Amino acid sequence: METLLTVYGDRPAWSPNGQYIAFDGWWWIGGGVWIVKVDTLGYPQGWPVQLTTSGYGPTWKNNSKEIVFIDWPNGDPDLYFIPVTSGVSTRVCGRTGGFDTGDFDPAYSNNGQFIAYSSFMDAPVTSSKEAESKTLEKHAASFSFDLEQNYPNPFRDETKIRFRIAEPTHVLLNIYNLAGQPVRNLVNADYTPGYYTIQWNGKDKNGTALLGGIYIYQLQTKNFGQSKRMYLLR
Repeated sequence: METLLTVYGDRPAWSPNGQYIAFDGWWWIGGGVWIVKVDTLGYPQGWPVQLTTSGYGPTWKNNSKEIVFIDWPNGDPDLYFIPVTSGVSTRVCGRTGGFDTGDFDPAYSNNGQFIAYSSFMDAPVTSSKEAESKTLEKHAASFSFDLEQNYPNPFRDETKIRFRIAEPTHVLLNIYNLAGQPVRNLVNADYTPGYYTIQWNGKDKNGTALLGGIYIYQLQTKNFGQSKRMYLLR
């Protein structure tokens, strides 16, 4: 049996004590991090409450009193925490450098004393394409294929899509509407292993601005395929 908690939301996360569900609010309801209190059967107790006006990806501390999430008030993603009972968030960690070098995907340890997270760095710059290719292949040996969440999300004028390639392969990156119709091809080329970032301006193949709403972006290679949602504001 399903119980409707909210009409629009994403990435739900249960508090360890089972009393709350945190989630990302879509732009229709103001974005940011939200929580909803639930009873022992999971039924909502009142309306969802908005904790922040920006940020996404909530995860809970084991005391169920604090939420860590990703935010970018200064232009690059950092980790912040916010108490369930307070509207003031505090920066946990991060470094300056833009979205390509941001911090993502926080996860509290079971004892609540540590936070693990992803911290991405740009590929090294070199004048030799051969040297760069070898460096990226060596660096990529420790990870697999992955398609990350676009950032910012929601977006209005431009967003970035970051993905990881684990082996030399042909790569397709396409944008679809909710009807499954292709609206834009962003990548159709051979890639070597490494991290890559592609920008999209919210326009179709003819350069026409698309209507606001939900779009699907899909990464496809010979041995990997993954899709995610993005939210275009107009």
